[in-house]
Amino acid sequence: MNVRRIIVSAAALWIAPSVHAMSLGDAVRESIQNSPEVREAALGLDRAMLEEPGILALTDPVFSLSVSATDDRGPRASPAFQGAYSRSNDWEAAVSQDLLIGTESKLFLKSEDLQSPSNFRSVDPTITTTFGVEVRQPLWRNFHGRPDKAKRRQARAGVSAAQGALDRAREREAARAMIAFADVCTAQEQIVIREAALADAEKLLKTYQEKKRYGLVDASDLIQAEVSARTQETELRLGRSALKQAEEALRRALYRKDASAFGPLRLPDLPSKSIPTAEEAWARAAANRGDYRSEVHRVERAENFEQVEKLRTLPDLALVGEYEWAGLSNRSGQSWRDVRDADKPYYKTGIELEIPFFGRQETVRREEAALLLKTARARRDQVEADLRQEVSEALESLRLAQDRAAAYKELVDLEKRKLAAAQEDFQRGRSSTDILIRFQSDIHRTESQLLEANADLFMQWARLSLATGTLLEDFAAHVGERSP
Repeated sequence: MNVRRIIVSAAALWIAPSVHAMSLGDAVRESIQNSPEVREAALGLDRAMLEEPGILALTDPVFSLSVSATDDRGPRASPAFQGAYSRSNDWEAAVSQDLLIGTESKLFLKSEDLQSPSNFRSVDPTITTTFGVEVRQPLWRNFHGRPDKAKRRQARAGVSAAQGALDRAREREAARAMIAFADVCTAQEQIVIREAALADAEKLLKTYQEKKRYGLVDASDLIQAEVSARTQETELRLGRSALKQAEEALRRALYRKDASAFGPLRLPDLPSKSIPTAEEAWARAAANRGDYRSEVHRVERAENFEQVEKLRTLPDLALVGEYEWAGLSNRSGQSWRDVRDADKPYYKTGIELEIPFFGRQETVRREEAALLLKTARARRDQVEADLRQEVSEALESLRLAQDRAAAYKELVDLEKRKLAAAQEDFQRGRSSTDILIRFQSDIHRTESQLLEANADLFMQWARLSLATGTLLEDFAAHVGERSP
């Protein structure tokens, strides 16, 4: 037997001094940190978070200032009444603000300096100063329907959808890293097993070569031993090639551009919890799955968009009001004093009604919004159906992998019991060295199968966690590290 060789090979693999040993948590964090898909999803979340502040920014006050000078010397029909010419200098300063409920308000101050000499203008030039406020309040579209609330709900639903997309992107990258990490771990341990199997095959070949000189074995047995040794050499070369491919896949999963080597890797222990039922798994998926939550919030966003479009197509009935204080004089100071005295007010109230004549544009808008909502609901239903199937398949694959791992574990125990019985027979003189070596090779083969079964079981747990949207949380609980 080559137990010592196995221990030495495993120790050499685990104590490589020049390479840092990476944990599964390191791999997952590095993959998420370097992933372009995660960065794109994070930028999408940042853009979505700007939508509601952009809506609130529409209420920011706006200051405006206009200045104009006019010199009109065109021909007049009645110069005695109209004056031979007119010259005016006007300016207006205003602060306007629109509210989310549709209110349009404006506070203004304006002045007009007019010079137009004529026989019937007792005062020339004249300076008119006005200070006032204007208000317009839509009733049906804005104040009653409150599309501002629908727009804000729409923006918040967009943020939730973008957050779900980011969570799903992080989980996909974590799953890729975990699977690639498990493949490298399996390949490394397979090399240790195949090196031990090759050593046993070479030992058996050497034993048969010694016995052949004394005529104790047939030529066919010797050839069979040579075939076994060459087969193990081929298996070892294939294992090393598989390790290189697995390491390259892990580098791609981590988005590494260099060809840096990996140290000895080790998978964490398998979860000790029981497999959830189909109802429990679906409940977790519906509550945590990022892409499903995104589709649910997209439906909510489409519902609010439809409400906004319906309100935009309603007839517009609005109340309008204006109140001013004016002053008139041939001097600017006196005109300002008239305004301050507020004894010359001016006010106007009324209503405005705007009704689309044919309403074709409004009909198209409503239909587009309704189709968008139906599309979002259909997409949500499709994602839900795919998700239920994915969860069901992941559960069945996990149960199968668990049974397979348990079966191979029992088989390894049986192979070890078989070897122990052969060792007892050997001590009694009823067995031979080649039988012991063959039984040891059987143990190596079964251990290799058990290793693959355990790796597959780990991957199926990861697949189920990915299907239920709890991969990162389960990862932190199973590995004992903080969630990436």
